[in-house]
Amino acid sequence: MLSWLRPRVARERLAAVLFLALGPALLALVAGGCASGTAPRPAAAPVPSGPPPADAPYVVDPRQGWDGVMSPEQTARLGDGYAAIAAGDAAAARSAATAANGGEPPAAGAAPYPPAAVLAAEADVLDQRAGDAVARLEPLAEQHPAYVALQLVLGRAAESAGDLVTAFAAFRRVADRELLAYDRAEELRPRVAEVLKNRVDDALTRGALPAAEETLARLRRWLPEETVTVVAGLDVATARGDRRGELEALRELVPRAAADTDLDATALRRRQADLELDVGDSKVGLDLYERLAAAHPGDAELAERVAFAKFRWRVDQMPPAVRQVAASPQLQRGDLAVLLYWLVPRVRSTRGSTARIASDILDDPRREEIARVLNLGLMDMDVSVHRFYPERPVRREVALRAVLRVLDRLGGAACAAPAAQQPQPPLETTCSAAFDCGLLRGEESCVPQGDLSGGEAVALIRRALATMAALAAAG
Repeated sequence: MLSWLRPRVARERLAAVLFLALGPALLALVAGGCASGTAPRPAAAPVPSGPPPADAPYVVDPRQGWDGVMSPEQTARLGDGYAAIAAGDAAAARSAATAANGGEPPAAGAAPYPPAAVLAAEADVLDQRAGDAVARLEPLAEQHPAYVALQLVLGRAAESAGDLVTAFAAFRRVADRELLAYDRAEELRPRVAEVLKNRVDDALTRGALPAAEETLARLRRWLPEETVTVVAGLDVATARGDRRGELEALRELVPRAAADTDLDATALRRRQADLELDVGDSKVGLDLYERLAAAHPGDAELAERVAFAKFRWRVDQMPPAVRQVAASPQLQRGDLAVLLYWLVPRVRSTRGSTARIASDILDDPRREEIARVLNLGLMDMDVSVHRFYPERPVRREVALRAVLRVLDRLGGAACAAPAAQQPQPPLETTCSAAFDCGLLRGEESCVPQGDLSGGEAVALIRRALATMAALAAAG
């Protein structure tokens, strides 16, 4: 529900509606009552009707809610114009609007007198020209958000023209002071949510991310509690590669999934679990995967994810610097050395055969980890200038090659030898060895030139450790 308080209908508002509905009939009654003599008079010509009954409640006195300047002459002209609207005389109403606007039609100039523009728009509605009314009033709507007469007729005209978003925006602006606007905004709410979500989807399909983000911002401003708003936030975060934003959306969406048949609860929980392990709370991720595995006891992939979740949770019990690296969305070369040092016990316990000194790590807080990884030959440095470049982003190819060297030099895995024993093996050799050693599985893509997150590096290292454990058990 909206947070607006349900308003009380103002007496002036009720009087205006009664005037529109009953004015023509009262005029006819008075004319008949004033007739003198006993001779029958000819039947009076039909009095032109005012706005159609469906539009009448939204076509109110243009002076209602206007808190700006209004001279006595303008007050009179606007009153005459509104009487013309009630009598169904659009031409007279337009003449009155022109007079109230200083002699110029309200559409002329960059800044028409707003009450005159409202009166002219009401004449448009009377003539069934809803699009003209919207074009006339929409530029003024944001400038005068509390102007009841403007927002009501704009909302009605926009709805008649099929523009539900503009209609909802207009009704929403005065919903806290006008009962009719509140009720209509509530009725339009689900349809507007659907329209805006479709706009987000269309923008993402076209690759127009800024347009999708702009529409999402409107959804969040107007309809923050709607499920479609959360789904749209998830889709936009996924499209821009924002894992933390995606996780925030999933944390809000997953609890709703059980009661919403349009949502795939299992898929959403699995994605949340992955993101919790990667950039969120590893204990939450572990709990989610354990519950999923319990519900699907024969799922080998879920069992594998539970094992990884337990490992990832143990990583979070390590020193803060390690936890920070493991949660990084983009690893540096020095960060990968930190993970290799702390997550692979044999890296810390094995001494390298060759001492290698990189001049650019001397003042780096990760120098101990980097030096050990260099001395074991798990990562390379530029020997011509003795530089390691610890702050450069690490590519997946470098990470795969480093983990394959762990398997070859510390784990005795023959599957790693073709890639691990060459300084710069071909990319296809590295990828092939990664699949052979179980570092990559099934439909996973090698993408050797892609970036690497801390969570992805932790997953590669855990799989390498599993391979080493299996070799040790078999041998």
